[in-house]
Amino acid sequence: MTNARKQGLRYPSAMFRNLSTSTKLFILCSTFIVAIVVAIYGLVVEKQIAIEFARKELVGVRYFETLRGVYAAILTEPLGVNAAGQTPSPEEALKSLDAAEKEAAGTLQTATLEQSLATTLRKLWSKEAGSKDQSSLVVDALAKARDLASRIGDDSNLALDPDLDSYYLQDTVVRQMPRLLGQIGEAQTLPGAPSDAPLSNEDKARLIALDAMTRSTAEEIERDLTSAYRGNADGQLRQKIEGGIAEMLSGITSYFRALNESVSEPTGLESRDRLYRATVNNSIAAWTVTQAELKRLLNERTDNLLGKLHRSLWLTGALAVLSILLALLTHHHIVRPLAKLEGLARTVSGTKDYRNRIDYRSEDEIGRLAVAFNEMLAELEGAHEREIGEQEKKGLQRIADVQASAHAHMSRLLNASPAVIYCRMASGDFQPTFVSESVTRLFGCSPREYLDNPYLWRDRVHPDDVARISAWVDKMFESDERSIEYRIRRPDSTYFWVNDEQHIVRDAQGEPVEIVGSWTDITASKEAEEAKESARERLDLLLGAAPVVVYSFVASGDFAPTFVSASIRQMLGYAPDEYLKDADFWRGHVHPDDLPEVEAKQVELFRTGEHLAEYRFRKKDGSYCWVSDEQHLIRDKAGHPVEVVGSWSDIDARKAAEQAFQAAQADLKRATEAALEANEAKSLFLANMSHEIRTPMNAVIGLSHLALKTDLTPRQRDYVQKIKSSGQHLLGIINDILDFS
Repeated sequence: MTNARKQGLRYPSAMFRNLSTSTKLFILCSTFIVAIVVAIYGLVVEKQIAIEFARKELVGVRYFETLRGVYAAILTEPLGVNAAGQTPSPEEALKSLDAAEKEAAGTLQTATLEQSLATTLRKLWSKEAGSKDQSSLVVDALAKARDLASRIGDDSNLALDPDLDSYYLQDTVVRQMPRLLGQIGEAQTLPGAPSDAPLSNEDKARLIALDAMTRSTAEEIERDLTSAYRGNADGQLRQKIEGGIAEMLSGITSYFRALNESVSEPTGLESRDRLYRATVNNSIAAWTVTQAELKRLLNERTDNLLGKLHRSLWLTGALAVLSILLALLTHHHIVRPLAKLEGLARTVSGTKDYRNRIDYRSEDEIGRLAVAFNEMLAELEGAHEREIGEQEKKGLQRIADVQASAHAHMSRLLNASPAVIYCRMASGDFQPTFVSESVTRLFGCSPREYLDNPYLWRDRVHPDDVARISAWVDKMFESDERSIEYRIRRPDSTYFWVNDEQHIVRDAQGEPVEIVGSWTDITASKEAEEAKESARERLDLLLGAAPVVVYSFVASGDFAPTFVSASIRQMLGYAPDEYLKDADFWRGHVHPDDLPEVEAKQVELFRTGEHLAEYRFRKKDGSYCWVSDEQHLIRDKAGHPVEVVGSWSDIDARKAAEQAFQAAQADLKRATEAALEANEAKSLFLANMSHEIRTPMNAVIGLSHLALKTDLTPRQRDYVQKIKSSGQHLLGIINDILDFS
């Protein structure tokens, strides 16, 4: 053997040798278990395949039970033969056929053939087809039923059964019986068969062929049964099947003999129908018995396979349990002692606790190794204890120094705290057990005086706060309420406010054992709160007395209201809570005609910081009043909007005055316009009148002037002169009137 080959063999050996003992044992046991499981798995898979094969056959057999009823309905209902027995109605046959197809949907691929057959059967049983068409439909239905039977046999393994004991019965059920019933049905559909009419030459030839095919099929059935009988030596199968098959074959022979005789000598219709009915009933009965025996044989074979499968599984389980027991024993006697020894060595190496010992008593190599390991630990323990003794003395002194320093530091911290730290028992009279020195500053007594008098604190509590504190103490152990505020009396009989915060210390069982608490003087904050509350009350009074409503709301989000003065009740009739609880209060009360304009203008508030608007606001009683709304935007240091503060003023009176003034102005304008119209009419009248007067007047003056230049008597001249002067005077008056107008 070459060096390279030796090295190749040595390397896996070295790897296996370097593995831990538990790993080696695990590999060996696992290999053994895997080999057993693989062997049994092969047997189980083989049996499982055989079981699935047999179950598939049973599905086909159950499908044939339905198909048998369909055959009976086809062979009796359309041909006008009232067959006796368990023949289903057409509706029942269709329903059972559909149910059988759904049951076998996951196993057999028969949906297309089943639908085609169902379509033909509906046409056949519709009562609309003529006698000739009905005979054609019967033949077509029998052919499709035979195709469906063939597909059932192929898909359910009934035509490929490897078990010869049931193969011949399956051939009879799947192939021969459907073929035989189809041939009988086709013979009954020949034009002359169901009547006294003579057959044509073509039908006679077909009848002879059907007779021959029927005899051939009957011989095939007899051969199948003979072979099936040989596979069942007890004779039970022969007893159950032979009588029914023999009666069926005898009836078929009689039926075809009657048909052949009717070719030359027509017989009565009733006798042929009786023979046909008996033949169909006997055939269906023989098919039923044969199929029942086939189903019984398949069930027996399935039960036998299941029994073998169960035995294989039991064998696998037994071997697995045996392997596990072997592994457990190996682990208990070899692996666990070694693991304990290894774990103890790691523990001692990590913790340096040499008092540990391995508890394992055995006379084998592992036991002797455990004894030697315990002796080594005993020697190390002695050396370690001597070293610890010296270190312990130094450590105790160091601990004492640290504790003294920590105590002094804690005392300084407690005394420097403005709060009084105390401890007391959590039961009985709540006896105090500790209090910091700052109790002198707060209570005016020394820590010793406080500890010696358990009732000192209770006697100093304000009488008005005693009942509230007692109720709080009762609930303190059940709820999370840990603090309370109350008043304590000073030695000078004045009172100050304290915040008493307590924490309960519980034992391992959850029972309270001690109360640790602190008193903090909150007099200054209480006085500030009282001053703040007083100032708020004064502000509320001032705002309530003001003739305006002051309000505020958040400057972002949903603009939720934050404040409104009590004067909202006097001005608008609403309670302050009605405004504060409704984020849409303002929007829902502004007059609908004013809301779009007010909201559009409100954007200038965030641009300029101020906004002034006048609009109508709905009061509590439903009426509207005019308000002047002045708003101011408040920003934080970063310039972000925080809050809007505004005020509503009732301007109803001003708006009424403005409306009255506007109405008066409108009346004055109308009066002025009327006066102007009248004056214009007057001027027009005077102008027309002056024109009408001055035209003849000018004629009078002109003619008088011309008359004066003629020869007139003195008297005539005097008259004409007077006419001229009077006309000129009248013309001057008319001109003055026109100038005035």
